Amino acid sequence: MGIRGGTGSGAGASNLDDLLDVNAPAPTDNQALTWDTATSRWIAETLAGGVTAINDLSDVTITTVADNQILRYDSGGAIWQNETPPWIEDITGEDLETLADVTITTIANNEILVWETDHWENQTLAENGISAVGHQHNFEHQIQCIISKGQGAVAYPDIHLMSTTTAKKISGWVLPDGASTSTINFKCVIPANLAGTPDMKARVRFLTLDADSDHAVRLTLRTLGIAVNEDMDIGMTGETEVTAECPNANDTMNEALIEIDLTTDWVAGDTVIGQLTRDPTDAVDDYAGDILIVGIELLVDRTVIA
Repeated sequence: MGIRGGTGSGAGASNLDDLLDVNAPAPTDNQALTWDTATSRWIAETLAGGVTAINDLSDVTITTVADNQILRYDSGGAIWQNETPPWIEDITGEDLETLADVTITTIANNEILVWETDHWENQTLAENGISAVGHQHNFEHQIQCIISKGQGAVAYPDIHLMSTTTAKKISGWVLPDGASTSTINFKCVIPANLAGTPDMKARVRFLTLDADSDHAVRLTLRTLGIAVNEDMDIGMTGETEVTAECPNANDTMNEALIEIDLTTDWVAGDTVIGQLTRDPTDAVDDYAGDILIVGIELLVDRTVIA
């Protein structure tokens, strides 16, 4: 026969509720045993549900939630609360110079912020090599073109006697007066350090036998920009006819200079090929004499437009 132990041992209990320190006669789903100090018993209880929203936490207060808000701790109330941070809500109410990495001194119109080592500071456009809108272009970069003899032109690779004085002997390429047109060819390469597609001009320098500011010659400039590995069968474009006035008596060695604006989209590394033609049969060309082309230059505007 079985031997039963002393009172309170729970020996031989077949259900949890049979134990002397448990009072759970009719438990339901999802209940748990919890200790009840008042009765000194484990009892079946339904536990409170978990937190489903941040506002359910006892140390959080959420009111009128909005985009871009943050939770900020308020030590005075010992509570977390939502708010829109000042750098989003009122950034226009602060001065730029109040930022730790910005130094503003004697601000003026059209100045810009520039990074200097460890901070931003205001500087003028001129200090940064930038011209304001509406500035005058500065074609300071000059590219000398290689000139070669074309149709009808006369090459003087050594000395061309422009007058009876030794001082006016010079090398060059002659576009003669007469009954037919004459042409010289020129070419150059756009510098490798050129940025973007800046404005360009062609500058032509020529001499006449004597000063003759009452007459002019008719010149036509054609250019072509060829990119690396581009086919050579494309035609020349940008034909520009100009009336070049002959030099006056005050010009050195009777030298005249003309500049022709070029409409281009040339970039660094492009080869520029061109032709300069004189048509003495044109009614505008009334200079009765040869002209000596002594140089053609490509002028590049390196000014940055704001």
